[in-house]
Amino acid sequence: MTRLSLLITFSFATAAAIAGCSIDDIVIEPTDPSDPANPGNPSDPGNPGNPGSPDAGVPEPPPLDPAPNFDLFDQVVFFEVVEPALFDSGCATTNCHSASGGVSFGLLTLHPNTQFGSAEMLANMNSVITLINLDNPPEFNYFAHFARDAHRGFTLTPDAFQNTVDWMTDAFFRQPIPELDPTIEASYVDTVQPLLDQAGCLNSGCHGAAFNGGLPDPTPFKLIPDGDRTDEDNQINFRVVVSSIQNQLGVNDARDLSLFIRSTDGHTGFEIADPDLLEGWLNEVLAGLAE
Repeated sequence: MTRLSLLITFSFATAAAIAGCSIDDIVIEPTDPSDPANPGNPSDPGNPGNPGSPDAGVPEPPPLDPAPNFDLFDQVVFFEVVEPALFDSGCATTNCHSASGGVSFGLLTLHPNTQFGSAEMLANMNSVITLINLDNPPEFNYFAHFARDAHRGFTLTPDAFQNTVDWMTDAFFRQPIPELDPTIEASYVDTVQPLLDQAGCLNSGCHGAAFNGGLPDPTPFKLIPDGDRTDEDNQINFRVVVSSIQNQLGVNDARDLSLFIRSTDGHTGFEIADPDLLEGWLNEVLAGLAE
């Protein structure tokens, strides 16, 4: 059972118990904002919502222009877990990301005094999602980097950060992915990923870096490096690679995967020990994508 499953299970009396399931089995059903039993119901006079900073004169948010992948993120978990963590950390104070005139740097803007489903809550969630790149592992994005680096003296607590990563991970696994033969993923984990590890592709200065600075991040794709890599981490890495191959097919000839074949040529001083194995695996992926 994932940490996110636990959060959802204990957040709602109406949620079904999730036990012994894989990450692909998790389905979150957002609660109805108009339901009086919903903890974020704006009509409940006993519910203060998420107060955030007590700033006055906060402008109303503009009409929502949803960020890419907005619908993949669970609104209930954002309201009950992620947004309170941002408020508790001090991110929404007037000298930081407050919508009342904080120093948002044009990136993150947070409205206080939200209710579930309100324009302010949706604007806050959208602002966060614009900083999350689901092409890479959930922890390896602009938002995650600054959520834990104690910039300007503020940071999420370790538990709050992990809960936020779980929220992003759920969205990551909601992305559609082609149904490839299971042996292709098994081959990636058993043979291809070790090749990348051995060659140094996943060191901190290359594709294993959590964040290289700047927005967008200049590294084409990121993979979770070796260490205490879990089965879920292996799933994430496989999905990142397959998605990157799909993206290449969208801009190149169907057989031109220069970005990946280039990994065999010793760029930046690293070279794959068995390039034939890597190219053979890439051809299997191409065949699977073509079906």
